Amino acid sequence: MNSYFFILGRNPALSFSEIISVLKKNSVPFTIKSLSREALIISTENTLSVGEYVNILGGTVKAGEVFSEINKEKEGINWEKNLTPELLLKSCVSGKVGKVHFGTSIYNQTTEDKYVAQYNREQGRVNIQIKKILKQNQISSGFVQSKERILPTATILYNKLLSNGFEFSVFVSEGKVLIGKTLSIQDFNAFSFRDMNRPFRDKKSGIIPPKLARIMINLSGKDSQSTILDPFCGSGTIPLEANLLGFRNILASDNSQKAVSDTQANLEWAKIHVLGFKGEYMLQVLKADVETLMSTYKPGSIDVIVTEPYLGPTIFNKPTKESVETLFKELSSLYQRALLGFSKILKPGGVVVMVFPSFLQTDGHQLIDTVNLLEKFGFEKKNSIPQNYANLFSSEITKRGTVIYGGELDIVHREIVVFQKKD
Repeated sequence: MNSYFFILGRNPALSFSEIISVLKKNSVPFTIKSLSREALIISTENTLSVGEYVNILGGTVKAGEVFSEINKEKEGINWEKNLTPELLLKSCVSGKVGKVHFGTSIYNQTTEDKYVAQYNREQGRVNIQIKKILKQNQISSGFVQSKERILPTATILYNKLLSNGFEFSVFVSEGKVLIGKTLSIQDFNAFSFRDMNRPFRDKKSGIIPPKLARIMINLSGKDSQSTILDPFCGSGTIPLEANLLGFRNILASDNSQKAVSDTQANLEWAKIHVLGFKGEYMLQVLKADVETLMSTYKPGSIDVIVTEPYLGPTIFNKPTKESVETLFKELSSLYQRALLGFSKILKPGGVVVMVFPSFLQTDGHQLIDTVNLLEKFGFEKKNSIPQNYANLFSSEITKRGTVIYGGELDIVHREIVVFQKKD
């Protein structure tokens, strides 16, 4: 049995949900060994190519393999006893040439800080023990000193830990400690490049981050042979990410000619400047209103729709509940027209991953009534998070089981809703 860890991103609920969706899509049999807001650890009979999964996922910042499990004693872990030369050399140093650089990260797999605090204080001892073992085996080494218990991916990249050394990962739970080695980190520079360097970015109409676009595509659970549509394509973020994920039939449309032109220009730019972009795949961009979806696309021709529609005008101050309700009434007409079109052009069992606006009020998130809307047009909502894990992510999950994306300073948050056309 193999054990792998995935380090969750800024929205752990979305990160967790995305990983589960991709594993299920790939028919990977697995059990959840440990889960926290920082990391997911799974056990599987399969041998996973961790690097491939990190390249697919939008919400996972690191991933690796767990190679040891230690039962905790009252006084903690005796690193001199449990971190043996055989274990370290075989799992972390095998195949390395020259001076080895390493760092350690300590993750909290519990809901309390008291368990991880002790190991955080011992981080220096762990580094010294590793360096001692390497020296005894005539291996020159140096470790990255950090004030934080978790090494940032940028630190791992710039210190070349994966190529010239390793990151030693410690996962602290109430009864045991799991030890692993990081095998891959997210290419954050590539995401940033696609976001900031594309020629057209319309901040006024809103820009969905590439990472979120990728997460939403993965949440659909559809494979790359599916026909995917973004009917509110904006500047083309979702079509671009779909192409990089290997989708061969990509459709995009918008009622704004500027959005259509921006999307076309950004996709042409990607052909030249974005590594991995597949220019030979079908990418069709059209000017079309959601009211004309039924005449633009054949009935029952679309497998999956991933989209962020118009969420309302730019708001600079926190709105009242009354003003939000007024906005929701205005947007509801647009969303009803969109859902009607979706219901006609989707295949039976077709999936939609869609953003709806959300506003954080003193008593929780104020949400638009999608429950009745989905029922009205023949859709059923899919839960993003298994019910038995919902409490862990209570700050991101709504009472109706959807996930909220947004920071504390954001006025408009995104509610990510996954729903399916009834057969």
